[in-house]
Amino acid sequence: MAVTWSKDQQKIIDSRSQTLLVAAAAGSGKTAVLVERILSRISDEKEPVDIDHFLVVTFTNAAAAQMRERLDGAIEERLSTLDEKGKLYKRLKRQQMLLDNAQISTIHQFCLSIIRNHFNKLDIDPAFRVADEGELKLLKSDVVGELLESYYLEGDSAFYDLMESICTGKNDDALTEVILKLYEASVSHPDPSVWLSDVKRFYDINTVEEFEELPEVRYLLDYKENIMDGILKMWHAGLRAVLAENGPAAYEKAYNADKSIIDAISAAKSYGELVDAWAVNSGGFITMPRIKAGTADSNLQDEAKACRDTVKTELKKLMDSYFVVSPKEVLGQIQKLKGRAGFLVRLVDEFATRFKEKKREKNLVDFNDLEHFALEILLDKKDGAVKPSAAADEYSEFFCEIMVDEYQDSNMVQEAIISAVSGERFGKDNIFMVGDVKQSIYKFRMARPDLFLAKYDTFSREDDTPKQCIELSSNYRSRSQVLEGTNSIFEKVMTKQFGGIEYDDRSALKCGMKFAEVADEDVYEAEVLLADRTVEDKEREDGTELEAKLIAGRIKELV
Repeated sequence: MAVTWSKDQQKIIDSRSQTLLVAAAAGSGKTAVLVERILSRISDEKEPVDIDHFLVVTFTNAAAAQMRERLDGAIEERLSTLDEKGKLYKRLKRQQMLLDNAQISTIHQFCLSIIRNHFNKLDIDPAFRVADEGELKLLKSDVVGELLESYYLEGDSAFYDLMESICTGKNDDALTEVILKLYEASVSHPDPSVWLSDVKRFYDINTVEEFEELPEVRYLLDYKENIMDGILKMWHAGLRAVLAENGPAAYEKAYNADKSIIDAISAAKSYGELVDAWAVNSGGFITMPRIKAGTADSNLQDEAKACRDTVKTELKKLMDSYFVVSPKEVLGQIQKLKGRAGFLVRLVDEFATRFKEKKREKNLVDFNDLEHFALEILLDKKDGAVKPSAAADEYSEFFCEIMVDEYQDSNMVQEAIISAVSGERFGKDNIFMVGDVKQSIYKFRMARPDLFLAKYDTFSREDDTPKQCIELSSNYRSRSQVLEGTNSIFEKVMTKQFGGIEYDDRSALKCGMKFAEVADEDVYEAEVLLADRTVEDKEREDGTELEAKLIAGRIKELV
């Protein structure tokens, strides 16, 4: 049975000579579209392309296997409709044979193929083995233990100073954890040594003005705005209860006093202004008066109390956590830490060197090594300049298109590899990226969803442009009741500040499938999960939205 594609799906299938970002929501049929796009290109009457000239990067080996299987099935299905003596039939039969050699794999499998083909450009034994995770964990533990032991024996005062500042217990576990985390962060960048130098540069500031302009401070101020937005809405929800008929009107004075504090914090736009505003207002919360039993609706009274308690708790938590030390004092602390930060980076550098030597002794490599070895082959460094190598040019010429699945979970090294083998530097827009930043969960593994977001925010929405973004928001798996419930939750929780993307009408899931009608008693409607809200509940929706934002803020703080 022929598949009917949506307008946007058909655009993706038919597009040519573009760098394309596809923001594909859950259940939007991205894999089917990807398969159809490849099938349409290998069977194109005017400009057919052999299937082994595609580089398809998947997130897992299972996904790669599934892609091969679906491509084989799609080709077989097309063959069943063709005359065996026809030109297209013969071409597609050839594509079936080429499919086994097509570069459809994870990024690490692709890196491995680059290394195998160009190992003479690396100072490694070609008989290396990719170590498993448990083996690497033990090896890292041994290396960092030997590193710290050497400094214990050396008795370096700078080392002991760093130890005392990081380790509060009777062991050095905290320092070990910091070294390993910094190492993992560094190797997720194309040049780890440059990244580590940038870490030290954070502490190389000398004025309050420089401190205020730090990206970390600007991020903190944006975070404050997000939380204050939720606090203000909670305040409004409580005030509605206070001013409602038979509400606890005696609480209005306390609420008005709270509003003055909220306004003062909201009006402060710099770190220094926030510290000053909180110093003046932190003690300004007045006690709410006692109300004689029976003079106000108990439910409204409880709601007003609960909302105010949340406002006070969240505001104090925000300000006491981040805005109690003056910029001048923070600057002094940063300058005091400059030496310790430099020594810590030195330890990470030395750990990286020792870990590399241990792996070389055992003829082991890890996934980070595969990426960096591939990058070493693909890039030439000379006199401080970096440019694609002759090997990279060969790959760029060979591949007609680079297709990256789950692009939201790529990192900076993988981005550099894809860029090196693409044709963009030759004026050939041929990168196809598909993913959904709303499903990005691997930031703890150094994924960089901001790579996706940067393109999502800047690529054109117009057809036939060199760099275009197309959104697939229709979901073909779930009934409208499920999607409505999901949208209702995430439009409150997911914001630009929290998730990197606004969960608006453009991002919301839309029902793309007509399901057969079922009996009412068999439908578990999403509204039941969200609670059967009364008209009065709906009037308080601002308070619900605000609670969700406060929860989102706390989650973000923990992350």
